[in-house]
Amino acid sequence: MAAQEADVGGVSEAPWNDLIAASAREVFEIMVGSKLGPADASRQGQGGVTAMLGFAGKPCGVFTVRCPWAAAAAVAGRMLGVSPDELPTEQVCDAVGEICNMVAGSLKSRLNDAGAGCLMTTPSVIRGVDYEVRCLACDRCFGLIMEFEGHLLAFDLELQAS
Repeated sequence: MAAQEADVGGVSEAPWNDLIAASAREVFEIMVGSKLGPADASRQGQGGVTAMLGFAGKPCGVFTVRCPWAAAAAVAGRMLGVSPDELPTEQVCDAVGEICNMVAGSLKSRLNDAGAGCLMTTPSVIRGVDYEVRCLACDRCFGLIMEFEGHLLAFDLELQAS
């Protein structure tokens, strides 16, 4: 998804991808003990595990984090201080859900600082490889792919225009 600036949810001309990237980097440095870097634009992010949560208010929409299973296990392993191979499926899914929650929470805080006010839902996690997640009511999409220890993670924000 291309970087866009727009008046969405009462936040005018917000550099949305910059807000998402700053939030993701902050969470990964604190909770995962690792830095996120930009990904090669020619590489595509894949599904495998997707965590999503909703924003209600201004702005209103859906935030998702998606990555291949190996990336999800690597993130969970770093968060929990164990080898990714030692983790049961539930802990990997819980870790990705918590990453989604924390990145969205950081994003929400940044939006509140910019004058928006919204609430967040509890994250939901989906596992699989052949699925598409999209918000039917949303008409603005912002997203980026970042790299974590050689793995790709996609961060997407779909919003309703105000």
